[in-house]
Amino acid sequence: MYTQDELLYLRCKELYYNGEESELTDPQYDALEDKLKRDGSRVPYIVGTKKIISKDEKHDHETAMLSLEKVQVINDDDLHEEPSFFDKIVPWMMKSAMIEFTSKFDGNAISAIYKYGVLTQVLTRGDGEKGADKINKMKYHLPNKISDTSPVVEIRGEALLKLSTFRDKYVEEGKVQNARNVLAGLLGKDDLVMDKIMDISIATYSYTRQVNGKKEYAHNTMLDLDRLGFNKENPIKTVYIETLNKSREELIEAFKKVYYEFKDYRENESDFLLDGIVMKYQEGDRPSHGETSHHPRWALSIKFETEKVATKILGIDWFVGTTGELTPVAILEPIELLGTIVKKASLYNLGKIIENGTWPGAEVLIRKSGEIIPQVVTVLKRAPEEARYIAQYEEMRKTLV
Repeated sequence: MYTQDELLYLRCKELYYNGEESELTDPQYDALEDKLKRDGSRVPYIVGTKKIISKDEKHDHETAMLSLEKVQVINDDDLHEEPSFFDKIVPWMMKSAMIEFTSKFDGNAISAIYKYGVLTQVLTRGDGEKGADKINKMKYHLPNKISDTSPVVEIRGEALLKLSTFRDKYVEEGKVQNARNVLAGLLGKDDLVMDKIMDISIATYSYTRQVNGKKEYAHNTMLDLDRLGFNKENPIKTVYIETLNKSREELIEAFKKVYYEFKDYRENESDFLLDGIVMKYQEGDRPSHGETSHHPRWALSIKFETEKVATKILGIDWFVGTTGELTPVAILEPIELLGTIVKKASLYNLGKIIENGTWPGAEVLIRKSGEIIPQVVTVLKRAPEEARYIAQYEEMRKTLV
C-alpha cells in the first residue's frame, strides 16, 4: 500500500514523463524524491510509472529510457571543503579515458525514432518502457529525414521552452510561474495552434542505432548529431576531460573548472533552464559498463547548488501541529526562483526567528533545497521591530495555552 507521499510522487512522475503539467515544481519533486529515499521507500527507484493517470495511447520504446544517477551539490563549498564529495566522482571518472560534460536541461525527455532515415515517432519517456507519441508537434523541430538509413536510429533529447519566450508570452502577473510547467501544457494539448507549437525547442544529446537487434553507439555523439542536422538552432555546450594518467588532485581541479564554467554559462548565456551537468564516458567505454534497471552506469548527473535569491518577509503564518507546536511560515515579497514565483518560505521554529530576527521587515536569502517549501538560509538584515513582534507572539501564545 502506497503512502500519501508515495502516491503524490508517482502521480507527479507520470505527469513529468508524459509532458504534462505537474502539481510540484522540479525542485519540490526532487526534494520529495530525496525524502522518500531517506525514508527507505522503493518508489523512487521505479523508472516512470505504470499508467496511474495515463490518457494517451502508449508506444513501446526501442530501448528503455532510464533515469540518471545523481549527485547533488548542496553548497559550492562542497567542492573545496568536503573531500567526501569527490570520493564518488573521482573513482567514477577514472573508469574511462575521456569524460564528456554537457548541460543538464530542465525540460521533458523525448525519444525520436527514425526508420531507414525517416522520422516515424517522437515519444515521451512515459514509464520508461512506453511513451506517448508527440510527432505532430515535434516534427517541426527535428530533421524529418537523416542520412543514417539504418533500420532503426534513436535520437534522445529534451523538449524545452526558451526563458525569453516564457517571459515574453507566458508570464501572468500574480500567478505562480514555471517555464517547465508551461512547456508541459504545450506538449499535452492536442489542439495546439502553430504559433504555440513553434514556441517549443529541442536539444538532442544521444544517438544510437539498432542493427541486427544490437544497440550501437555513435563514434562521437555530439559531432555526429551536428552532422545529421540536429541542434542547429540550439547548440549544446560540451566540454571534454582526458583522464588517462591524471592524479586525483588533477581530476578534482579539472572537474571544478568545468563545473564553474557551466554555472557561468547557465547564469549568463543559456536561454534554457539548466539544473546541472551530465557526465558521460566516451562512447567506446559505454557498452562494457552497461546499465542497471534504473540508470546507465556510464552517466552521472551533477546537480548545481540550488540558487539563492534575496527578498523581504512581509508577514508570518502560524500553524498548530498535532502536538500543539507552532510552526511559522514566512509570507514573502514575491520573487522568481528557478523559474517559479515564490511567496512563502519555512522559518523552522520560533527559536530560529528570535535568534535571527526574521520577523516581518527582515531581508533574507531563500533557496529551494532539501525541503518541499523554500527555506530562509541567510539573514541579510534583521527585522527593525523585533521587540514589538516578540511581545505580540507572547500574547498569542497565552491564548493557546
